[in-house]
Amino acid sequence: MAVAVRQERVLSELSKLDLFQSKSHRGQGRMEERDAKRSMYRPGVTIDIERARLITQAYKATEGEPMVIRRAKALAHLMDNMTLHIYPHELIVGNMTSKPNSINTFPELWWRWLDKAIDKEYANMVTDEERAELHEIHKYWQGKAVHGMERGLLPEEVRPYWFYPDHGAFLWLHGGHVGTPNYEKVLRTGMNGLIKECEERLAELSANPEAYIDEPSYLEQRRFLEAASISLKALARFGQRFANKAREIAAEERDEARKRELEDIANICEWVPANPARTFREAVQSYWFTNLFTRVLDLQSSGYGERLDQLFYPYYEKDRLEGRITKEETTELLGLLFLKMNEEGGLIPPAQA
Repeated sequence: MAVAVRQERVLSELSKLDLFQSKSHRGQGRMEERDAKRSMYRPGVTIDIERARLITQAYKATEGEPMVIRRAKALAHLMDNMTLHIYPHELIVGNMTSKPNSINTFPELWWRWLDKAIDKEYANMVTDEERAELHEIHKYWQGKAVHGMERGLLPEEVRPYWFYPDHGAFLWLHGGHVGTPNYEKVLRTGMNGLIKECEERLAELSANPEAYIDEPSYLEQRRFLEAASISLKALARFGQRFANKAREIAAEERDEARKRELEDIANICEWVPANPARTFREAVQSYWFTNLFTRVLDLQSSGYGERLDQLFYPYYEKDRLEGRITKEETTELLGLLFLKMNEEGGLIPPAQA
């Protein structure tokens, strides 16, 4: 009974924080009069430029290298240097932005409309210093970002209809999407298991003369495996960074119950996502790190297509039978996971508001 009461209290308190409130799409899709003075974002929601800064630093440092390697090194630079937060009452950790109640931007994908919006509609979402820095970041991405490149790939007779005034649709959306990661394998092997697979495959390629006779195919495979290894190692280090962060906070924590929770967080993050998940809580934490890595911080994607019930059930059942977890504790961890999902916000053009 005490666990259930605590669970309800914690989830209730966290759900009231601005951090976990919906940030965007205010009024979108509703049949109501348009208010020109009303922003599509809640008051207090800001644009976080740390990701844009770190990603741009990495791309500048890797000019001339294969794009797949540059992307992997950029993601690794982000994961190794982004600001970490562990918020009060959290048991599942992994923040999306460097400051609460903010939204990331992806200059390697798009920047033109945002460069205008931060001077107009979204002027109050950045400080003057951030606005100046973001303008400088955008200058680097001119002619390099994905948005705009696709026009050159269209046939001449189709290209005119790509532009907004000509295609006749009310709303035209395009964006990057990724497939659902193989979470079952991630939980079963951990990052270290996947890294080992990459290294073994690289060794096979190097030892097989027939593999590198076909130079384009060999280089494509080698670069992909090298990039995958760079990325996987970065995610393993990311977990260790959170373990260190939890121990730092625990050392200053005066509440003994919260101190034990932080120490548990540290122990879990030292193990996953680098290693196979052994318990339900480790599975949830490893899943969140992987989702954050692949579908939020690298390339923002829409939807959560995986079946969490099927993914987590074997770990829940094992823990339940061995007396490691109760139904109430399971409910609390899933509630905390869903709150982490709600932490995300999407930055979209004012024209779509």
